[in-house]
Amino acid sequence: MRSKRDNKKIKKKSVSSIIIVALLVVVSVIIILIILNINKNLANEKLSQAVGIVDVTKNISRESHNFVVTNLTGKKVIIKNMSSNYSPTITGYIISSTKDQFPYNCIITLEESLTIPSSSIMPLEIECVPKPEGTRNFKLSLITEESTFINLFVPANPSAENCDE
Repeated sequence: MRSKRDNKKIKKKSVSSIIIVALLVVVSVIIILIILNINKNLANEKLSQAVGIVDVTKNISRESHNFVVTNLTGKKVIIKNMSSNYSPTITGYIISSTKDQFPYNCIITLEESLTIPSSSIMPLEIECVPKPEGTRNFKLSLITEESTFINLFVPANPSAENCDE
């Protein structure tokens, strides 16, 4: 038979292991909260630096699907308007890229607005052409005077004047 003294030892051991587990859980939760807070502060800091970013996935023109790029030579993008009744006036453009340098992801305003008549082809001279990465197209978003976007995908052209040169 066990004595009272043995029973006290068993109770002390079981209570101390519960306290250790509880302390480990509390410490783990505190560490997780600290890490989450650091990440939240870093994300807020980076977002506050992103002032000039424009979301070209919103406010897209309903006629956007009627525009295609037929050619790219030098710094001229040849745009075809296949719409029979829509003639937008282009006031600027954005060259989309993952890079954070000019002229990428910046609104570039045209010196003179350009109207693309319906059922016609019109050249648009842009600042420069992104260096092609294989056969990937780059995204060119035209800004209309109604502040809508016409998103175009321009085919890569290694002979065009690259932004990176």
